[in-house]
Amino acid sequence: MMEGIIYGLLRNYRRQNTNLEDYHNMAILLFKRHVARGWDRATMKGYILNADKKLNMPTPTTNTAAAIPMAQVLSNRERLFIHMEYHPNDIPKKAVRALYEHYCKSSFERLGIQQLTIAYSRPPNIKDSITKAKLHQAPGKEASKYYLGELVNR
Repeated sequence: MMEGIIYGLLRNYRRQNTNLEDYHNMAILLFKRHVARGWDRATMKGYILNADKKLNMPTPTTNTAAAIPMAQVLSNRERLFIHMEYHPNDIPKKAVRALYEHYCKSSFERLGIQQLTIAYSRPPNIKDSITKAKLHQAPGKEASKYYLGELVNR
């Protein structure tokens, strides 16, 4: 996790500092502050050097959307979405895909389905129950009337 934090901080420093020397000074300051907080010098040095190496890699210039031929772009009728609520003890996504491949794929291909997408959503939690984001609307002063310009009684 710390490696990702260091990368994110250095990426922000790089974006904010057009002068390369300022970026290097910020990276050194980041290193010193973490060592002062008890992090191992060699570990922090490795994290910062790896993050800097990733930031200095050339970025690919090909547009992935433009690289896909129009024949490969699928319509919604050619896709199957399986949407499940996430649970840590539930069947893994790979197992669901394997079951689909073994039992269902040929049947769905006859129906024109060419792509399977398995999506997860988070389960509801206590916060969902106690904090409902509903707009209170006073009788006779509904928001839609304001939007439609039907202000009769102010």
